Amino acid sequence: MDGWMFENGYMQSIQHRTLDQRVEAAEKFTTIAQPKTKVYVDHIDNNARNAYGSSPSRLYAILNGLVVYQGAIGPLFYDIEGFGAWLQQFIERQNISTDSNS
Repeated sequence: MDGWMFENGYMQSIQHRTLDQRVEAAEKFTTIAQPKTKVYVDHIDNNARNAYGSSPSRLYAILNGLVVYQGAIGPLFYDIEGFGAWLQQFIERQNISTDSNS
């Protein structure tokens, strides 16, 4: 079961097993969320997502080929301010100059 909260209400949906279920969920979504853009439904094989999507999306900081920061799974749990605070502390600990004249 999946769920999303919108200003206009809450939507719950089963994990889709058929294209008809996916279309039905998209129709319910457009009724509740009233998006200002067109809504498209991917084939049940997720061809569009596999070709063009990224999942899960995350924020990473990589230094010298090593992951030094891995954020929570996004976009729902992105914490831009938290990443900024982490980055500032990292810079201070490493004594990295942010002055462009250095």
